[in-house]
Amino acid sequence: MKINNSQLTINMLAYEALVNETTSQADFFDEIKTAGITKIEVRREYIQDAADLVAIQQAAAGLEIELFYAVPEILFADKLLPLEDLETYFNEAHLLGAKQIKFTAGYAEVTQEEADELNRLLNKFGIENLTLENGQDPAFAKAETLYEFIQELKAKKLPVSVTFDTGNCLYVDENPLESFRLLTEEIRYIHLKDVSKETLSPTLNGEGDVPVKEILAQVPVTVNVAIEYPLGTHPTATLAKEIAKIS
Repeated sequence: MKINNSQLTINMLAYEALVNETTSQADFFDEIKTAGITKIEVRREYIQDAADLVAIQQAAAGLEIELFYAVPEILFADKLLPLEDLETYFNEAHLLGAKQIKFTAGYAEVTQEEADELNRLLNKFGIENLTLENGQDPAFAKAETLYEFIQELKAKKLPVSVTFDTGNCLYVDENPLESFRLLTEEIRYIHLKDVSKETLSPTLNGEGDVPVKEILAQVPVTVNVAIEYPLGTHPTATLAKEIAKIS
């Protein structure tokens, strides 16, 4: 089950209870670095303004923290997001210095032109990893549907990978371990989250119904694993305990 320090990442959802009380997500970077994590996934919904993007980039650079960017949008909600919006999101990732951008997958009949536009944006803004997450909508988030969709995108020469959210499988009534195994060859990033099957609410690791140990035992050392669940009102203290469970 042990995850190497080089794989450890934190999604800023972990600081949900405090992040809206501060001026920037960067306010927590020092203590996250002290906890031993050098990879942080910034969430777009917590960005204050354009100046905040620059402040986050500068703080991360000063601490030698690698940033990823999570955009809370469905990339293909029946059709590709408007190009004007995509230009904005990719430019924001560029300003952060993030080489990875994450969307929720969605589903659509994708044209070659749409795949080409996404490739153009990846090249223009220097993004190395476009990764799509299994969401919570059974219309597109089931493992087999997502796997087939990824194959369709790759057939159109779009370099894309899966962000596997361990907890989201329960929202679409699938076995997380079976879903992980089906998607394994496409997974390049993990959103680690335990969830109670009864309440469908995130829990601390080991307190829900996701077979976290079994999944992590099969995660390659090349795949980053992000703690992506609320850590309460004392997140950094809780973070240390959660890290100890998996490393």
